[in-house]
Amino acid sequence: MDRFVRTDSETLAVTALEEVLRHLRETENDTHHWLWVLHALKLCLQSFIVAGFGSAAMLEAIPPKQAEQFVNAIRNGGEYPAVRMRGFAELYEYAKSKHGWTATGKQDEAVEVLAELRNKIEHFLPGSWSLEVDLAREVAVQTVGIVEAFALRNRDYPWFDTAAEERVRSLLTEVEEGL
Repeated sequence: MDRFVRTDSETLAVTALEEVLRHLRETENDTHHWLWVLHALKLCLQSFIVAGFGSAAMLEAIPPKQAEQFVNAIRNGGEYPAVRMRGFAELYEYAKSKHGWTATGKQDEAVEVLAELRNKIEHFLPGSWSLEVDLAREVAVQTVGIVEAFALRNRDYPWFDTAAEERVRSLLTEVEEGL
């Protein structure tokens, strides 16, 4: 057994997509798996967005002021600032503008739902809430389209591992068929 878990944005995106498929297969027996389908899709999309920034990923993924402070610390030997990644919706909007990609209104709405759902899952307050299965399915369909655009149709995406690229193509096909 390996001593460390090693990952990067691309690996995380691919494994998150594998989790999407795994949970999607379980939705017929347990609708609760829709939460995990969407949660994994959000992680998958976010990871492909970050990986798509290439070698400047960290500087692209954080807000501009933090990036400037970070570069200044490197150049001047100063203290590195605390950095925090852009919020999911902001990261998505930035990536669209950087890559010149136009999303549909439904895709943008799906990203808003994913961000809201992520906050509900990660910052769960006592109580209960519901998610309509038809909405979950529609958000998944729209998000899969975004993932496909960022990972497979984005000319700027730096696929270094052709086996991983083929795995993503195969997974996306299976997920689309399952939806």
